[in-house]
Amino acid sequence: MRIEPNGVGELMEALKGAMKEANKAVLKANISLLADLAEAMGAPVKTYTKKCFVPMLYNLSDKQSLVRDEVISCMNKWAEAIGAETVVTYACA
Repeated sequence: MRIEPNGVGELMEALKGAMKEANKAVLKANISLLADLAEAMGAPVKTYTKKCFVPMLYNLSDKQSLVRDEVISCMNKWAEAIGAETVVTYACA
């Protein structure tokens, strides 16, 4: 794909912390960035599933529909990158 997985550990750690952001506009931008990274990295993004994808799933219960829609869009891009089975496994856990 377009982004190598080497050297993005700090970015993913920052995105993990950003999943608790109170500002919904910033939260949506972070979720969108996570989706773009999954699309650009492809299958190697699977190594960051527990670090970033799982904390992002907690935002499915957000009261704003725009945030929930962004999470669903991100889930779809991760499913394309790492496989739907993995996404469903983490979403159901």
